Amino acid sequence: MKALLATTFGFFAITAATAPAMISFGYLSPEQAQEHGLQVRYRAAGPKDVSVTVSFPTDGRWKHFAEPVSHHYIELSLDREKDGNRTEQIFRTTLRENRRTEGRVSVYFVIERDKLHQVRIWLTQRIVDAADVVRMRDYIELDDIAREDRVAPPPPTPTGE
Repeated sequence: MKALLATTFGFFAITAATAPAMISFGYLSPEQAQEHGLQVRYRAAGPKDVSVTVSFPTDGRWKHFAEPVSHHYIELSLDREKDGNRTEQIFRTTLRENRRTEGRVSVYFVIERDKLHQVRIWLTQRIVDAADVVRMRDYIELDDIAREDRVAPPPPTPTGE
């Protein structure tokens, strides 16, 4: 009986330790993005594609991205709308972080224009079990895509001069 209880307890302890944690997430509005220094740069990449770079600072809201330990990741998901407000995930992948600029992290991807409104970028910090979700449709107008770089939200304007 003791062996059975010990085995059962051990099974539940291992299962609980390896089970994925619940992550809370919220959509990041362009106003919040501007306040926290997140930028979305985009430009035409041929007749049908768009190249997009998302960059953000590694302090403040995303301070855990400054740590070398892998408690964070950035994912791209491609979703399709289902019934009204619900969405169905078609595809999800982890994006590679670029740290060329000191104190900032950026990711880059190219996608067809007609799929851009379905893209979400997930900035996940496992250490706090939270993710910020950047919906591309909130940041990029398809009619605004041109050969030169565009920035969304626009950089803050200097005041006082």
